[in-house]
Amino acid sequence: MIEDKSHIPDISEKMVLAQSGDKQAYRDLLHTVSAELNPFLIKKIANESDREDVLQNILIAIHNARHSYTPGRPFKPWMYAIANHKVIDYYRQNKRKSDHEIGDLETDFLYSDETISELETNELLEQLLKKLPARQALIVKLMKLDGLSVKETAAMMEMTVSAVKVSAHRAYKIIQKEFKNED
Repeated sequence: MIEDKSHIPDISEKMVLAQSGDKQAYRDLLHTVSAELNPFLIKKIANESDREDVLQNILIAIHNARHSYTPGRPFKPWMYAIANHKVIDYYRQNKRKSDHEIGDLETDFLYSDETISELETNELLEQLLKKLPARQALIVKLMKLDGLSVKETAAMMEMTVSAVKVSAHRAYKIIQKEFKNED
């Protein structure tokens, strides 16, 4: 049996109803927007937790800007414009973070088992540092054990920020390989 969907409002109609105060239409709208944006965000943001945060930011932005939607105009371009801005904001924020740290990639090998205490992690890192060239070991020590930022490490080592990032990344690859070999 074919279901008659002619009575189901499309996303633009849901927005118009939500603007007029229809709470059920608003809940339906947010559910539909979430389902619509999920595949879009999966392509843009790899980290699931970050993706969920960005989706929440998009939903908040849609809520805050709902008065600016013009009934009769297509909803999806308006929605995707907001979504694109929030994705760009996410990347800008992460770019600023990268000036202070390299990111999660290099720490995955250290924190893959959440039961490892910080002390055990530091002891393990000290053992793994012995397997690195001295310069790389010092960079990792400064950043991971001493808590210096990439910029601070670069200044201390008299290197560029990019050179520190490259060296640290190479060191993390070596440590990750050694760490996997010890399992």
